[in-house]
Amino acid sequence: MKEYCLLFAIVSCILLGKGCAGGWERYSESLYHSMQEDSPEARESHASLLDKIISQAESRGEKPRPGLCAEYSFYLARVQRMDQAYAYLEKEMQYYPESIVFVKILGRMIKGEKNVLQNQAVP
Repeated sequence: MKEYCLLFAIVSCILLGKGCAGGWERYSESLYHSMQEDSPEARESHASLLDKIISQAESRGEKPRPGLCAEYSFYLARVQRMDQAYAYLEKEMQYYPESIVFVKILGRMIKGEKNVLQNQAVP
C-alpha cells in the first residue's frame, strides 16, 4: 500500500511539473502586477502571457487550464478586439462545457449589458 501512495505522489509531482510549463509559473505574478498597476502596458503584458500559455497548450494538443480563455477574452474586450474576445469565449465553452453559464454572463458583461446577474438560474 505504501508503494502505491509513493507512486501516486511521484506521478502527481510529474503531472504538476508538466502543467507548470509554458509560462504558467509566471501567471500569478503577472496577474497581480496587471491588477496593481492597471496600466495599458501591464494589461498588455498579462494578455500576452495568457495568449502564450493558451497557444502552447493547444500546440501540445491539450486544453488550456479552466478559465484562461475566458480571462483572455476579458483582456481582449478591454482593448476593443471584440471579435477575438467572443472567439475565446467560444473556446472556453468548447473546452469546458460546464462553464457555459459563467461564460454567457461574461459575454453579456463584455457587451455592456447591465444587471447581468439578475434572473440567472443556477443549474
